[in-house]
Amino acid sequence: MKKKYLLAFIALLFILTSCRLSTKALEEAVKKNITETIEKERSYDALGTLWEAADVNSFIEVKSVDLVHKQGNNYSGFVTVKTCIGEYGSEEKYPLEVVYDGFRFVWQIKDFE
Repeated sequence: MKKKYLLAFIALLFILTSCRLSTKALEEAVKKNITETIEKERSYDALGTLWEAADVNSFIEVKSVDLVHKQGNNYSGFVTVKTCIGEYGSEEKYPLEVVYDGFRFVWQIKDFE
């Protein structure tokens, strides 16, 4: 009888832990969410600088999100963003922190210096 409960517990544990996104899938989900946030707000506020697309040639593009699993629910890494305002453009890399509980995530872009 104890053996049945132990096997059921192990199977349940396997199912629950296998539902988490891989780090690569989490990177893509965070990238999509940052892009949607910038588009929704039409600003660069998410990255710490006020920016509004006044020029038809202006844009912000999230190029990549690179994460490393630290421990528990915590990930850290970088978000690479390309900005173009008129003729001037640049690509910047910002430190990124993500907390992911297996169902939802929150991200925060750190240090804008």
